[in-house]
Amino acid sequence: MKTLKNCVVVATVAIMLSSLTTFGFAAAPGPSGSKVTIAGKDTVVVPDNVRVTFQAKYPQATNVVWYKVQDMKDDEFTDTYPGLYDPSDYYVTYNTDGTEYVTWYSPTGEWVMTTNTISSDKLPAPALKSLQDAYNGFTIVKVDEDRYNGGTRYDVKMTKGDEKVKVHVTADGQILKVKDKQ
Repeated sequence: MKTLKNCVVVATVAIMLSSLTTFGFAAAPGPSGSKVTIAGKDTVVVPDNVRVTFQAKYPQATNVVWYKVQDMKDDEFTDTYPGLYDPSDYYVTYNTDGTEYVTWYSPTGEWVMTTNTISSDKLPAPALKSLQDAYNGFTIVKVDEDRYNGGTRYDVKMTKGDEKVKVHVTADGQILKVKDKQ
């Protein structure tokens, strides 16, 4: 009798553990993709081709959380890159080698863009010189490096007293856009 109880307990635990992977990347492909549950949020159905493309490129990624672009509450990225995003795109936040990233994919699994925060000393010299010339006296607070099909761009947040600006600059120092922040 004790052996039967042990078998039932082991079988129950195995079923519970296997059901947990249904919501992760180990899930068997479903007809429309794998469901990924976000803590406290609705389930996002990520097409298998998108998930597989991500896993192949970032096999060591941890803390992986998927979203739909159409669910973005902050339109900072869509304003920054008009026409680059499609509401049907997916984006994923994750960590690799201690760095946090955000990567976007089209529904067909094509990579759209990856962004991560870098230290200001990683800015290319021409970009830094342009910022110093145009914004003398400002302090760099944050730098995001955005890599997309058209190249690389840096989103630089700076302050000077109560003034706040966000400047988009290319690696060669071309200032693309300035957004005053209040």
